Amino acid sequence: MAEAAPEAGDAPLNAIEAELPGDPFFAAQWYLENTGQHDFVVGIDINAAEAWSITRGAGTLLAVVDSGVDVDHPDLAVFDGTDFVDDDGSSDPTNGNHHGTSVAGIAAAVGNNGIGIAGVAHEAELYAIRLIGGPSTVNDAHDAFVEAVDAGADVINNSWVRAESCAGFALEQPLVDALDYAEEAGRDGLGTVVVFSVGNRACDISGDGLLGHPTVIGVGGLDGFDEHEPNSCFGDHVDLAAPSARIGATGLVGTDDGDDNLDGDPDYVAAFAGTSAAAPQVAGVAALMISANPRIRAEDVRRVLCSTAVRVDPVRGDWSPRGHSPLYGCGRLDAGAAVRAVANLGPPETPVVGPFHAPVLHWSVPVDPDGDALTYELQATRISGAESPWSAQLTTDRPRWILPAELEPGDLVEVQVRAVDPWGPGAWTSPRRVRLPAPPMQEPTPSSGCSHLGGSSLPWLLAASALARRRRKDLHRARGTARV
Repeated sequence: MAEAAPEAGDAPLNAIEAELPGDPFFAAQWYLENTGQHDFVVGIDINAAEAWSITRGAGTLLAVVDSGVDVDHPDLAVFDGTDFVDDDGSSDPTNGNHHGTSVAGIAAAVGNNGIGIAGVAHEAELYAIRLIGGPSTVNDAHDAFVEAVDAGADVINNSWVRAESCAGFALEQPLVDALDYAEEAGRDGLGTVVVFSVGNRACDISGDGLLGHPTVIGVGGLDGFDEHEPNSCFGDHVDLAAPSARIGATGLVGTDDGDDNLDGDPDYVAAFAGTSAAAPQVAGVAALMISANPRIRAEDVRRVLCSTAVRVDPVRGDWSPRGHSPLYGCGRLDAGAAVRAVANLGPPETPVVGPFHAPVLHWSVPVDPDGDALTYELQATRISGAESPWSAQLTTDRPRWILPAELEPGDLVEVQVRAVDPWGPGAWTSPRRVRLPAPPMQEPTPSSGCSHLGGSSLPWLLAASALARRRRKDLHRARGTARV
């Protein structure tokens, strides 16, 4: 996860006014803005405010594969998916388990709506699938992932572990297939981001086949002092760390949890904890990143989350030379740095303006809003002309294309062009049909002297000389004095 990602502009053009959500329980969400709540160290949080100055997650869909989500909770915008536990047609939990509902609220509770809390991506939408908290199979897990991807999920959060113990295991093929499907088919080929908690068993998960899959982001926990939560698992497959203690979250509507009610409100819990609470913070930031740059690939989300993380606990973190800690992975999640690193607007359209002269096709040169260097992709198909079919695709760094020899004057060609910046392509132009013109007639230019019989004058002079010989021959024939 430590490889570099493309660089974006220093000042994203879609920045919005920086302000904190006005939700009544926001002050309890120290992991979003740590002002010293619970006597934690001020400033140890995920730096959410900086990310929110760019985006709040609008336009993204975050799937929560968990124990079910209370689809009637007024602080959650939820699409109801499948229940693989009871198969009752709704992902809504039926056993009083608020785990999935709490996870969903941490990731994407609706912000600035006058109630409750604000999620990390508080303008994103949720897609709920019930998989844990009852009997389910590996094939059910496969189907849950496929459903989330097919529903259009940008991110899938999984606050659960595959194995009860920390003994090593190989990942089952159905889950391998599901994770590969998310990476290859998700978001129209850009990849759906998959986040997992590493578990609360306080043991080494370096042999965990699920967390070891290269497309999985494994999230461990830390507290408000930038120290490892003692129950959080550790090892090679910890990729990031996020706050995991005393996390305010949504609960089941109308369920009185007693001392765990948030400010006495039974619809919220005050102290959700463990890596189950840390993972949805990473999932929410991934949704913010995709909202800020919908063209970003899942692999780039993983890279940037790592490269922007804050390295903590330098003494006990056991940091390797390559920048990995078995306790914290790449470090503490930094939402602001991650979102700012990827925030980028796509290049504008590049309309084809047609061939100014044969055999060159031109298109307009766009100005990228972030100042990125551009290349161009072109696709062309012959619509009419020669009988044989013909099409071409090419990439070029110049806003023109020299038409190939396969095309002839009079051919009708349909052309589309799009500009490409370091994050990927912009939109294709509308198809334009261009008829190739005939080469222009060039007037000969006589040479002023024999010393200038080079370049384009020589063919003209040779043609003129041949014409003069033919005329003299015709004249001799007319006089009866033809020569041989």
